[in-house]
Amino acid sequence: MRKSAVLLVVLILLTAVFLMTVKPTQSSTDLAENSWVSKTRLQKSIGNFEVAVANGKIYAISGSANEEYDPATDKWVSKKPMPTSRYHFAIATYQNKIYVIGGQSGYNSARNLQIFTSVNEVYDPVTDTWETKAPMPTARVLLRANTVNDKIYLIGGSNDTDYVSPTMISDLNEVYDPQTDTWSTKTPPPNPVYNYASAVLDNKIYLFDGGSSADDLTQIYDVTTDTWSYGQRTPAGTWSSAAAATTGTKAPKRIYVIGGMQGFGVPLDSNRVYNSETDNWGTGAPMMTACYWLHVVAVDDLLYAIYRVQYGMEEVVINEQYIPFGYGTMPIIISPENNGNYTSSSIPFTFELNVQPPSLSYSLDGGEEVPLLGNTTLNGLANGEHTITLYAPDEHGNTSTLQTITFRTDKHPSNKLDHSCHHNSDNCDYSSASLLQETQTLNTEMFFHFRLPCHKVLD
Repeated sequence: MRKSAVLLVVLILLTAVFLMTVKPTQSSTDLAENSWVSKTRLQKSIGNFEVAVANGKIYAISGSANEEYDPATDKWVSKKPMPTSRYHFAIATYQNKIYVIGGQSGYNSARNLQIFTSVNEVYDPVTDTWETKAPMPTARVLLRANTVNDKIYLIGGSNDTDYVSPTMISDLNEVYDPQTDTWSTKTPPPNPVYNYASAVLDNKIYLFDGGSSADDLTQIYDVTTDTWSYGQRTPAGTWSSAAAATTGTKAPKRIYVIGGMQGFGVPLDSNRVYNSETDNWGTGAPMMTACYWLHVVAVDDLLYAIYRVQYGMEEVVINEQYIPFGYGTMPIIISPENNGNYTSSSIPFTFELNVQPPSLSYSLDGGEEVPLLGNTTLNGLANGEHTITLYAPDEHGNTSTLQTITFRTDKHPSNKLDHSCHHNSDNCDYSSASLLQETQTLNTEMFFHFRLPCHKVLD
């Protein structure tokens, strides 16, 4: 833990300012990639809130309210509020239950002190009930909670209860196990942060910006090895921004860091796009409204930015949907099935395309990239576990991983697939190398069938 030159009191006061720059509202409901669409607002004041996703629905939870938003119907419904009123807490979802941990529960005016809590309460959307769990060891505010591999990680935050500058920033990395209702401590981040943006991608936790001495950092935590590393710095250091990741299912894997503020109360409409594979930053379409203290979540690879706005005497909760780069264009590997088991050394490699990318390629078991013009057959597969990775150019022309699947082959002679014939025709057995390309249309989706020009089977 160490002191920051930033006054926590300024941040808290700024939560009530709601400075913004509103752009013309988009009414189109077409899912045009890299665009924003307005969704139904919550026409009521619920105070400072946090947002989580469970069962495909979004929950905006504050000290006095619990509002459920259904993206399928574009409607809000009130639910049971949490037992302990608080704000600036951490929130995460595990097995479709929402965990609300820590936060500020009050203020001691006589001593000019904030009252922090370590309470841990879990909400079950199915039964609309709350339950109290083991409290967080260290009461903190302005931190994030991320779920990875059945654990909830709470990193950083502030545990400074007074308003005296500078603010105390925590470097704690406390981990909650929902299955055992117990806590443990892991390696702290190299740079303590609070009021930062965070997201999970490929079982790693990414921390962006925050009120540290270097507030443009990208810090990456590998939960498997309990180690930290740095990614490329963010294009602009901010506070009070929000982040969410697309999973590669319906949109390419990216982390979107949205909004926030620079200086004291200057709102941003920025949409910074991080590619974890290449460790590069890009830019997406700016928000419709420049703001900070916002919340961003992903549902089926569509992003929702939800935040409070003051219109005169009325406070409402704005809801804007962002359609990410490449949404709806992701190829889906049909065969082999992920985690499938096969008893043949020849397995069809087929995939489904909604939109034809500029090019496709694949690699088998981490080998060389092979151009892919359509569906094919993997021949001469050895016994054991295999992986296939599908690649295509991203929006900037860089090679990007679209999907990786794992499968096993057993109970057949041990053969190996040799791709060297793609570079040296003398190595090729052309006896079965027939070029065939067929196309057929099914449900307006294009399927391609293609046998690679040659392969060589080794003894």
